[in-house]
Amino acid sequence: MPHLRLLSSGIVFLLLASSVCYGQTQLNVGPYVGAHFGEIGYKSEGIFNRSLGVSLGSELIFPLDFAIVGLEAQYHVLKEGRRDWLFRLKGGIGVTDPGGKFTDRDWFAFPPGLETNWSYSESNVEGNSIHLELQAAKVITASTYLELSLFAGLGYQKFSQDAVDLLVGRFVGNVVDTFFFDSGSRTGLSLTYDVYFINPVLGLAPRLAISPSVTLSGQAAYTPLLYVNDEDNHVLRFFTVKSSGRGRGFFSELNLRVDVGPREGSNRPFFELFGGFSSVHADLGATVEFYDDEPSGDFKKGDRIINDPHVISGHQLQVEVKLGWPL
Repeated sequence: MPHLRLLSSGIVFLLLASSVCYGQTQLNVGPYVGAHFGEIGYKSEGIFNRSLGVSLGSELIFPLDFAIVGLEAQYHVLKEGRRDWLFRLKGGIGVTDPGGKFTDRDWFAFPPGLETNWSYSESNVEGNSIHLELQAAKVITASTYLELSLFAGLGYQKFSQDAVDLLVGRFVGNVVDTFFFDSGSRTGLSLTYDVYFINPVLGLAPRLAISPSVTLSGQAAYTPLLYVNDEDNHVLRFFTVKSSGRGRGFFSELNLRVDVGPREGSNRPFFELFGGFSSVHADLGATVEFYDDEPSGDFKKGDRIINDPHVISGHQLQVEVKLGWPL
């Protein structure tokens, strides 16, 4: 499994860092708690009548609002009393079901680009998530109060969600008729969704010493090498949609650290306030496969649609509080 491989690589990563680096070193470990916000989804629009130029489109959006807990380890290497290298291993999991609603919108486009909505539904969501990250940073320039590092890293995220308690709506024009939600509603599972991202990144990380006890740091990175793999199962219509491939992503974070205890101590406990933002986008081709006869009769068991246009996009915001201490 990708997350187990990445976690094993991270442990080896820290062990190698401790064995090959030189000078004074310090290992900090601490738990964190926080809140995660955002959404991820995909948009599909495949041509089904080429002579008329009519297309059928669908957009599914999954909420990413949940509480998180995790653990972070940082291995610092000092040279002549200054930071020289930083190695970081971080992992967290979602501990609550996502808030908000899963939504599913369908439309016709005739002519192409002119959308006419015809179906809408929303559901409650049950789900879980995992996040793993490892990074290595090298200071490239530094002064008394400011330093700048170049960092490289590898991240992994996986979200698994079940859409339950389906509420079916309709459109009046292009506006959802909320009074129609009771018709066609049902309890139980209606759809499952699994997606994971692997993101190699390269970026810059500034760090400002506001005082001997307070530092402000950040980082920003862009990658055109994002890898995404997703699969959803439309339980009520008996088909799956699968896609995988490359995309792009932007990742950033801001971190305020406050050391506590006597200033004379070199290894002081600390707490951190962390904020992170990221966005992802991937234009892929999906495979749609029916594992039973579709209820409307339009598709039969074994029917497949190859290379259906499939755009995955989303954004995430993460806020954390961390407590740490040196080992």
